[in-house]
Amino acid sequence: MLAKAYELRHIPVGITEAIAYLKANPPNPPRIFMYPEGHYRFFPVVHDWYLGTRLQEFWNSDNDGRLEILRERKIGAIAVKTARIGKLDKQAGNLGIYPDTFLRDINGDRRFRKVLQNSDVILYRVAEAGETEAAP
Repeated sequence: MLAKAYELRHIPVGITEAIAYLKANPPNPPRIFMYPEGHYRFFPVVHDWYLGTRLQEFWNSDNDGRLEILRERKIGAIAVKTARIGKLDKQAGNLGIYPDTFLRDINGDRRFRKVLQNSDVILYRVAEAGETEAAP
């Protein structure tokens, strides 16, 4: 039982690094798109996962549609938990993963700038309205 309690309370180094990065570099607007498990309460900004009721739409959209949803929800960053990267089924029914196709799409789009990557988390800055690409 003690081992399980430790496992549940232990914050991996990569998560700690992401928390520190966001404290030092808060996104604008100060919300992140992130799966709300485990250590979400330690992050220094509010998280949003279901995007209201638009998560399936978000996964099935192109990057223009995704940016529109993120801006409507006032989200300035994306935190991808690497253990939750997976393949999306045709119905987009598994709402607990970051689809590998989503990562491929945003990695090829300069409006999503990777600002931190480690074994646990990848952080992206989302370009603000009016920006055509994220600043260097």
